[in-house]
Amino acid sequence: MSNRPTTIQLEALVEFLEQHPAIARGFLRTALGKQESKRKWAEIAMSLNSLGGVIKDGPAWAKHSVAVAKAEIPSTSLGDIEHIHSPLLPQTHEEHNEIQAEAPAAVPPPSKRLRRTRSSNYNTEIERMASIEERRVEAERLSAQAFADIGQKLDRIADANNNIAVAITAVANALQQIANKMAP
Repeated sequence: MSNRPTTIQLEALVEFLEQHPAIARGFLRTALGKQESKRKWAEIAMSLNSLGGVIKDGPAWAKHSVAVAKAEIPSTSLGDIEHIHSPLLPQTHEEHNEIQAEAPAAVPPPSKRLRRTRSSNYNTEIERMASIEERRVEAERLSAQAFADIGQKLDRIADANNNIAVAITAVANALQQIANKMAP
């Protein structure tokens, strides 16, 4: 059995990473977040292992996901590849070095590209969290206003109950006076 995951396992792993971006990006750094991350990795490990192919535990799949996220391609030795003869490809090591020296460096190295992507993702995540916090603060303000309104209405009800009690007392006193006048 190979120590490389099958295509089905890789597709399932990528789907998991897309569904759980906080785990994929390593944003779960609190103790509770780390527990959740370990639990999720254990779940996905069982799922991936059931698909056939390589068997790994949660931490091993997490480590492999870093390779997937960085789009690392396992290197092969030159002995595994037959030499390709083409007029378009360099045939010697010297020809290859000449072409490399002449080629413009238009694409930044992967690490810089990855840093830029992480920075962009981090900024997007911070903006999303700021938006959530603003909505939470607004909801708390509205709740406080609603409680203040309820308090004012309860004060009015208490005043009305006092007025009713005074009126009932007055009626009771009036009835007592009438009863006293009618008594022999």
